[in-house]
Amino acid sequence: MSAGVLIGDERQPNERNITLINIFTVMPEKQETAAAKIAEIYENFVRHQLGFVRVEIRA
Repeated sequence: MSAGVLIGDERQPNERNITLINIFTVMPEKQETAAAKIAEIYENFVRHQLGFVRVEIRA
C-alpha cells in the first residue's frame, strides 16, 4: 500500500486538534494486509467516535 488510506475530513480552521501517531512493526510481506485491517478498524469503529477528525494510514 504505497499511496496510503485517508479516512475522515480535513481539519477545520481555528479548531484545536491533537495528532496521535501509532507505529506498528510488521514484517514487510504483511504490510499491505496489516494496513488494510487497520483501515477496516478505523472505518468501522474509530471514525464514529466523538471527536474523530481523520486518519491517514501509510505502509
